[in-house]
Amino acid sequence: MIADISHYQGEINWVAARKELKLCILRASVGSNIDKKYPSYAKNCGVPFGVYHYVKAGTTAEAEIEAKFFYETATQEGLKPLFYVADIEYETQNKETTKPITLTFCETLRKLGAKKVGLYIGQSRYPYIEDSLDKFDFIWIPRYGKNTGYADETYKPKYSCDLWQYTSEGSVEGISGNVDLNKLNGTKTLEWFLQNYEEPKKEETNMAEKFTSQHFVEFCEKFVGRPYWYGTCVYNCTQDRYNSKSKQYPSHYTSSRAAKYKQHIAAKEVCADCVGMIKGYAWTNGGDTVFESIGTGSKITSKYQSNNCPDRSANGMFSYAKSQGMEWGTIDTIPEIPGIAVRYDGHVGVYVGNGYVVEERGFNYGCQKTKLKDRKWLHWYKLPWIVYGEGNSTGRELGDRLLKKGMKGDDVAELQTLLTQLGYLNDKIDGDFGSKAEAALKEFQKAMQLEADGEYGEKSHKAMMEAIGDDQPDFEEEAPETTEPAPEVKPEEPAPEAKEIQLEVTGGSVRVRSGDSTSYSILTTVKKGKKLTPILDQDNKPLVSKNGWYAIKRNDQIGWISGKYIKAL
Repeated sequence: MIADISHYQGEINWVAARKELKLCILRASVGSNIDKKYPSYAKNCGVPFGVYHYVKAGTTAEAEIEAKFFYETATQEGLKPLFYVADIEYETQNKETTKPITLTFCETLRKLGAKKVGLYIGQSRYPYIEDSLDKFDFIWIPRYGKNTGYADETYKPKYSCDLWQYTSEGSVEGISGNVDLNKLNGTKTLEWFLQNYEEPKKEETNMAEKFTSQHFVEFCEKFVGRPYWYGTCVYNCTQDRYNSKSKQYPSHYTSSRAAKYKQHIAAKEVCADCVGMIKGYAWTNGGDTVFESIGTGSKITSKYQSNNCPDRSANGMFSYAKSQGMEWGTIDTIPEIPGIAVRYDGHVGVYVGNGYVVEERGFNYGCQKTKLKDRKWLHWYKLPWIVYGEGNSTGRELGDRLLKKGMKGDDVAELQTLLTQLGYLNDKIDGDFGSKAEAALKEFQKAMQLEADGEYGEKSHKAMMEAIGDDQPDFEEEAPETTEPAPEVKPEEPAPEAKEIQLEVTGGSVRVRSGDSTSYSILTTVKKGKKLTPILDQDNKPLVSKNGWYAIKRNDQIGWISGKYIKAL
């Protein structure tokens, strides 16, 4: 299986994914911005990979600059992609500009040292450069047809190419949501694409597999529903363990709880307390032997992993992480990075993404998966023995939460992008809300006659959506429009919400508007894989306008999204 992957795929379980993948084509950069997941993907994927760059250049000078940025990004920290691809699909590449931009991009890459250069181009633009295709080592064409997730030979590209991107609806084990899949379509073999591939060292691969944040999250989620025993660290529930702990902590192991403890012992369950679950992951070499022993009564072998995880209390673990220079912050600045720890005085849990925490909550609760916002967490912090990625975009769309200095995420990056486009910000777009972004936002707020507090809330978001209007290009083309008005949905008499039906975004970045065409104002943008709740009509089906737009409920508002970029689940 050959998949092309960008940060929209989020946190990936590479251990599972590499069972299916023979080759990855990773997006390294877009225009003048790095794909923020590229470094971690390239280091941890464990399969052969090439790279591509989404070209936004409109002139040959811009193409040269982007090619240099792409090459430097792709080869950072000694990374060695097998090949480099120019992705030509942006609106600035038209009949007149496509050829000079594409050739300049290719020539620049070769001068920098790229040995194998490919071209990704759609059939509509293919004729613009057909007489110069020999300048590239291979051609890659997207054509989906009915886009079912499978390759339908009926829709093979009508032009000659070496790779055929046959769907954007594919699935790969270890990756949540849809994935672009490809197949060989010419005379070039898979071995041709894999030339010069070096197998990763075994020890490094094993370490990356075990101590990634994704693996840690999977370990913690397996504890949900299991019992809480104070003072324990992923041990089997045994009578000897109970006898020992009841003497050590009599206030916790009371006679009124004895019957329930006996049930745990009879089931030969695995138990832990809040910090014990976290320590146990490190002390059992990434969870080795823990869950295999459930119900067997066998002893769990415990050992320190590189002495990076000390025997500390919940509060002591937070202090230790800070002493090791690990990132941390107040809970309102928590990044969307599964596997980071969250804490309040005397208690710790593990943030598993999408607004949820796994925590050993106490004897009466056991291990639970709770909503982050429903608990009294004070801080988040990274653990020294976990290999963290760059984060996940899930749940971080502009307008979803209040943004202020010190916060990070995809929504911050989008805010930086919009402030840059409007001329208020001249700084890198890195998803980190710093002083320059704060100052730029204040200038924008002043211009919009809002309170210039440097915090991006509901009023600032509404003003921003009105300010950008339709001047900024959508990442996806909108569906065809008609002159017929959208079905009326009155906020004071809301249509019933779907209880079971959901919609999933299939486009890369799609706008939600206040009406059913591009003439209406933008409420927000939604990323690929996002789940949406539709408004239902009188037949209990999703409400769809004559234009093919779906009505959805979002943040107590009624929005509209093009049906071209969503699917019903």
